[in-house]
Amino acid sequence: MTTLGIVSPVADQTALAAVGPEWVAAVKAISPKLTDVRVAIGCSAKGICNVSLLKRGLQAFKDGGLHVSAVLEANLGPMNLNPNDFLGYQGSPFLNQFISEYSDSAVMLLGELEKVNLCPDTVWICNEGNVQAAANPRTGLPTIPALKLGDKPDHEKPEAMAPEAWWSLQRWAAGLIQLKVPAVKHIIPGGLSCDAAFKTSMYDNWVGNYIETGMQYLVTNGLRQPWPWEGLCLNVEGIIPYSYARYLAGGLSFHKGNWGINGPNIWGEWGVPNPTPKNPANNTAVQESYFALANVGKAAAMYWYAAQPDRDYGCLGLGFKNGEIVPLAPLYWGNNLGDVLSGVWDGTTTDFKP
Repeated sequence: MTTLGIVSPVADQTALAAVGPEWVAAVKAISPKLTDVRVAIGCSAKGICNVSLLKRGLQAFKDGGLHVSAVLEANLGPMNLNPNDFLGYQGSPFLNQFISEYSDSAVMLLGELEKVNLCPDTVWICNEGNVQAAANPRTGLPTIPALKLGDKPDHEKPEAMAPEAWWSLQRWAAGLIQLKVPAVKHIIPGGLSCDAAFKTSMYDNWVGNYIETGMQYLVTNGLRQPWPWEGLCLNVEGIIPYSYARYLAGGLSFHKGNWGINGPNIWGEWGVPNPTPKNPANNTAVQESYFALANVGKAAAMYWYAAQPDRDYGCLGLGFKNGEIVPLAPLYWGNNLGDVLSGVWDGTTTDFKP
C-alpha cells in the first residue's frame, strides 16, 4: 500500500511563523487520503533555527492527527562552509568540515525534538543534492554536468553537491542519526531531482551516474552494505505516463541492486501546476499519473505540494497572521485534488511489497 502525503511548511524561520490549527485543518480538507506530511526542517538565512517555533508547528500537526516526516535541510550545516570541500577532514575519507558539522547539528536538533516526543520517525538527509544543496560558486570537488535541455549544451551545476560529497554526507549523517537518535526509525537518502518534463535519464550524470559515482566512492573507501538508509528517493514533476513510471522504477531497481540498497521507491515531491487559460487542467491525466507512480512505479510513498506559490504548484495560498502560517483561498488543486484521488484510489491498488 502506498502512503499518499503532502509537502507542507511547518515553520518559517525568516517570518518567525509556524503552522497552527487553521493550516492543519486546510491540509486535511484537501483529501482524507493524504495522511502523511513531509516538512522541511532548516535554519533562517542567518543560520538560526528557532526550535520553539519548530516545536509549535510539529505539535499542531500532531494534534491534528497527521503523521509528520521531515527533510533535514542542508542549511542545518554552516552555509559559510563548502559542502564540496575535499574529503579527508579529521582523517576520514567521508568527511569535510561541512559534512561533520551538518551531521552533528542534525543529531542535536532531532535529540531536542525527541525529548518532547516531537521527533519525526522518518527523515531525509537533505534534498536534491544534484541541483541545489551547495551554494554557488564553490571550489573543491567537481560537481556534475547537467542535462541537455533542448539545444542547450551540457553545463556544470556549480550549486550541486559533488556525488562523492553527497553520498558521503548520506552515509555519515544517517549512521550518526541511527546511532544516537532512537526515535528515528526510517532514514531515507535525500531526494534527487528528476524532472519528468525533461525525460530525465536514470543512467546519465543527472541521476544515474550521480548515484553510481557516489556509491562507488563509498565502496572504494571500504564501506559495504547494509547501508543505514532505506531505498532511493526521486522528486518528479509533471504528467507521468505509465512507460516513464516503469522506466523510473526500473532505473531505481538497477541502482539499488548494483549497491545492495534495500528498501522502496519513494517519490518525495510530485505535482503539476495549477491550470491557466492556455494550459487547462487534465484531471484524468493526473489520475493516471498517480496510479502510474504508485502502481507501476512501485512507490512506498509519494507527496504532492501543499503550497509552492512561486511556481504555481500546490493546493493552498499561504499567508502569515500573528506569527502563524495560515491558508489563503484554495487553488485549483486545493478544490480538485480530493476528487482526483477518490476517483482512482482505494488505498490498496499497488503491487509494492515492503
